[in-house]
Amino acid sequence: MPGRTSVWCTTEFVGFHRWARAPKELAYLSVWHRHVFKVRVDVSVLTDDRDVEFHTLKVKVDEIIQRAVLPEMKIDAIDRIGYSCEQICKLIGHALCGLDIAVTCVSVSEDGECGAEVLF
Repeated sequence: MPGRTSVWCTTEFVGFHRWARAPKELAYLSVWHRHVFKVRVDVSVLTDDRDVEFHTLKVKVDEIIQRAVLPEMKIDAIDRIGYSCEQICKLIGHALCGLDIAVTCVSVSEDGECGAEVLF
């Protein structure tokens, strides 16, 4: 018997950030650097008839990234720190929850190699 059902979408964006308090052995992370941030959002659904349509979900996620994430992560925002993967997960997840979307998990990676996920 199946458990819970979820739908998901992925997207990506180019952004810049830095880790101001990086330890000495990772000092290269303390300077402004570029990544292709890869995002995956999982949403709980109650039916098999797309109570959350995943193409629409992707549009919403892209809109949130454009509005709430990218302004802090563009090259012309170099006087800022930019967001960590964890912070991006939380921003996207909380914004979707505010739209009454039952987010279960948001994952963000740097270039598909290393990243974070936040469970909701």
